[in-house]
Amino acid sequence: MGMGQQATALALAASLLAACSADTPTTDPASDTSEPQAAPAETATAGPWPADYAAMRTAAAGWAADEVATEAQAAARYEGPPPEDFDLFSCALPDPELAETDPRTRQLAELAHRSVLMEARLKAAGYSPDIWGEPLETLEVQALKLLSGDVPAWGAPGYDVLEEGLNGLQAQAAATMELRRQTLQPEQPRIINEGGCGAFETPFLVRADPPGGRIWLTTRFTFQTCQALGKSAWDTAQCRWTEVQPDRPMELSGTYMVQARWPDGRTLRSSQRFQPDPSLGEDESVPVTIRPG
Repeated sequence: MGMGQQATALALAASLLAACSADTPTTDPASDTSEPQAAPAETATAGPWPADYAAMRTAAAGWAADEVATEAQAAARYEGPPPEDFDLFSCALPDPELAETDPRTRQLAELAHRSVLMEARLKAAGYSPDIWGEPLETLEVQALKLLSGDVPAWGAPGYDVLEEGLNGLQAQAAATMELRRQTLQPEQPRIINEGGCGAFETPFLVRADPPGGRIWLTTRFTFQTCQALGKSAWDTAQCRWTEVQPDRPMELSGTYMVQARWPDGRTLRSSQRFQPDPSLGEDESVPVTIRPG
């Protein structure tokens, strides 16, 4: 992954509002109070950010807190000498959940996720905001400028140049943080930026039971971002939902919000975790059945 997939993570600009157009325009305004809300973001890098990017940061805060808690659990089980380095790069990105978005929205979303996660990890590790606050904010501001124009899709002409630019911004931020750490908190592990990881998705065949039901999916992140923007997140005309084709497998990974309707009036609103299966054969898919609530 690159920094569009590897470094700093998300900012939902006007792209998200465009992406929030429905694949199938079925309007169904309803209260969102029973569903997971985006966690409020307490950040030292306060911007000022565009309202849509701020909403994406807010939506990413709960995910980042979960990732930090997972890291803490792993650290508690670790037996050995204390780490000498703190790697600013992390592979913990819900990249597959963003696969259906347009290139710019995806890069912006990853920027917000990465930024919020870096901040949360640095806080949890005990680094002073005087070390990371300004460098991280500078990273985001400059990355937003890079993503302000046309953003090429993965593998398209210009993508490598963009990726190198985004990666360079994170490397520069880490170097600046490390220089400050040497003066302000020399007892803390040095800050580096190495990383390197991969990701995969699994094909899922999602079908309604009884047959005849229509099913829509959206990522939890998109759902929570729509909430943070004041939208009715269940309304497919206001937020981006994808209608499932019952005989066509979908490449999925992570937590999605699900809504379904049957001809007899029955409905479902829920969330569904799609767990990747690396042992799956090349032409295999995992069946998932959606039933009325």
